[in-house]
Amino acid sequence: MLFKTIQGLVEPTPFWAHRLEDGIFPVTISGVMQEDDGSTRNQGITTQEVTSAWEEYIEEFAHSETWRQLEETLSKATFPRRIDKIVGFGLGEMTSIEGPCGIPEEGRGRTCMQHALVLSLARLLEEKTGVKVMCHVQDPGYTSRCKEALAAKGIKVAEPETGFLAVDEATLVFSMNPNVPVRQIIADLARPAAMIWRPVKEEEKREWRRDSNGTWISPHSTDPDSPRLLEMVKGYTQLPFPQDWTYFGELAVYVRKGGNEK
Repeated sequence: MLFKTIQGLVEPTPFWAHRLEDGIFPVTISGVMQEDDGSTRNQGITTQEVTSAWEEYIEEFAHSETWRQLEETLSKATFPRRIDKIVGFGLGEMTSIEGPCGIPEEGRGRTCMQHALVLSLARLLEEKTGVKVMCHVQDPGYTSRCKEALAAKGIKVAEPETGFLAVDEATLVFSMNPNVPVRQIIADLARPAAMIWRPVKEEEKREWRRDSNGTWISPHSTDPDSPRLLEMVKGYTQLPFPQDWTYFGELAVYVRKGGNEK
């Protein structure tokens, strides 16, 4: 499935302008032939190696300054009484040609660190609300070893696009660098209990441009802001996410207002 942003609908690619008469669709369904289902990619890496490397990041994150600050912030926040799931989008695969979790010295371990955050969030929410929290993640890049390592920790891998169907008012959404407009899709589907994603800001007016080779360059990211997103977050309290450019980049925490409702 191909999701288009609102910007992609109202400001289509210039070289596609002649096709507008065929119609503009926010979602396109197509079929692809793919021989690699994730079982052969980076096949020199075993599930045990992924699990062992990830365990190190889980331990590192639990004792990190980033988690200390975030835990302090979230502990003071007033959450809805029931949060029973976390759904993560675009957290990345945990294998690479450099090995499980990549190269720590270059910040390539960010995917394992981001998945470690999912586990820490689940533990914190369970302690805070007394409700069992299920964890789901969606990323088309997961290899079979990623899926096995995640399953061993109780994290369920959502098949492509189905993660969106799991989001409801009792969900915490965690989105990193997706190649689809996760925030715009969520704004159309539900009002989650909380979100951790890129800060929502007023959009700047930008135009399509060509580079030195004549290639058209989009003025928007794959997960851009929008008027509906701005309207949505008015119903949320924005809290700071600790600055950690190595593993997380620029993020913000949003907690739905009126946190005492069931």
